Amino acid sequence: MTTHRVHKYSSIARPLEANYPTNRAVLFLAPLAGIAVAVADIVWFDAGPLAALLTAILGLLVAFLSWALTRELAPDHESAAFLALVAAPFGLLLGPAAILSAAVALFLARIVNRTVGPAATGADCILTLILLALAMWRDGAWALGVAAMLAFALDATLFRPQPRRWLFVLASLVMTVAGFVLFGAADAVNIAAAPYEYLGLAVALTLGVLLIAMTQPAPVSVCDATGEPLNRARLSYSIVVVLVSAWALALAGQTGLVAGIPIWAALAAAVEGRIMPKRKV
Repeated sequence: MTTHRVHKYSSIARPLEANYPTNRAVLFLAPLAGIAVAVADIVWFDAGPLAALLTAILGLLVAFLSWALTRELAPDHESAAFLALVAAPFGLLLGPAAILSAAVALFLARIVNRTVGPAATGADCILTLILLALAMWRDGAWALGVAAMLAFALDATLFRPQPRRWLFVLASLVMTVAGFVLFGAADAVNIAAAPYEYLGLAVALTLGVLLIAMTQPAPVSVCDATGEPLNRARLSYSIVVVLVSAWALALAGQTGLVAGIPIWAALAAAVEGRIMPKRKV
């Protein structure tokens, strides 16, 4: 159990404590992953200095987000998160990453699975809606609102329910409808035009993710602030919410599938963590 003063104000913030060896490894490996993908960008695509610098910064962000998201999906398999950290940044070589959408998926997962312990605060939920609006606008991911609706509805009904979350379900619905009007018209064409190999990988991974969600054992990991064991149902449903977030981006076709690699990498790492639970990094 770890407590932090930020937990007085937020139940979805999980500061990276440098006194833990694995966290120190993240602080070292995330920048290294950013540098590695920047070097690859220079070698394979003749990127200039400024473009390579931007790639390195984005690579660092993607590496950290994928690691953090995997920790939410597979809290009992810490080493799996490092697979996502290493792999996800190289998706930038295929196209831009939906960093804001990945951050929304991370917040939604924490609202559902309550890895900190207490229910998300009202400020947490409002912040998530603000980030959702930015992600919808920046990434064109109108269907991310569906994931938000699902997350808030689950928090309103699962273990230790929060009935006031229905207000946020309604807000998410309004944002989803508005987003569909602005961005959703071309999605049917875009996803139909996506390469079959991309869609095939996404469908295969989806089946694996649903399998681990349905067969989730009782978690060993405990909540950060309370020391209570994580709730199995909440953890299972948080995996589904993140999967919906990935598909929300995939509706844009190949561009959306590539943009969602930070989320897909976390999902794949979570599946690998369940398949190979005794593997060590």
